Amino acid sequence: AIDELRKLFIKYYNDITENKILSGFVWNDIPVWLSEENQRNYKAAYDIAVQTDGANLPIEFKFGTEDQPVYQIFHSVKELQEFYMPAIQHIQQCLTDGWRLKDAIDYSLYEV
Repeated sequence: AIDELRKLFIKYYNDITENKILSGFVWNDIPVWLSEENQRNYKAAYDIAVQTDGANLPIEFKFGTEDQPVYQIFHSVKELQEFYMPAIQHIQQCLTDGWRLKDAIDYSLYEV
């Protein structure tokens, strides 16, 4: 019974964490959807820009929402870094918060 409860709690908090990562990041007042695919694309663009001193720049990303898209062009490694580092910090903070929530569950309250 505790194992089933543990699975439910973990799934619940993992879902909350994933939703915060996906839709909780706002950069320059613009919502940014951080799907796994977008995270990979941003990381690849950033890594290549750093490794090649910006040879892949300018690069354009679509932020905002489907109803209100915002097209952002990054012209320099510095500009891209000013977006990418806060995005990574957002993801890490969401993960840390999720770990803390799961660690705080007192399963002894549910033992019979």
